[in-house]
Amino acid sequence: MTTNGRPIEGDDSPLRVILFGSQFAAVDDGETLSLSASGPRALQSLASQLLQAGFDPDRALSIYRGGQHIGRQSISAAAQEIA
Repeated sequence: MTTNGRPIEGDDSPLRVILFGSQFAAVDDGETLSLSASGPRALQSLASQLLQAGFDPDRALSIYRGGQHIGRQSISAAAQEIA
C-alpha cells in the first residue's frame, strides 16, 4: 500500500508487476502507486524506480504476463540486473 505515492512503513505484501510484451512493465497495486517503465530492460528500470521511491529492497515483485503469474523476485534482485 502507498500514501501519496510513498510506501507505507511495514507493508511487505508483494507488488504486482505486469509485463506487456518485452519492453513495458507497470506496477498494478490497485491504489495510488502508478509507476511504469519501457525499453529493453523495463523490469529492471521499474525496480530502480521503486528503490528510488523508498521501497524495501527485499520486498517481492509478483510478476505477470498475459494474465499468468510467471515469477517472483525481490526489488533489489530485479534492479541489479540493470548493471
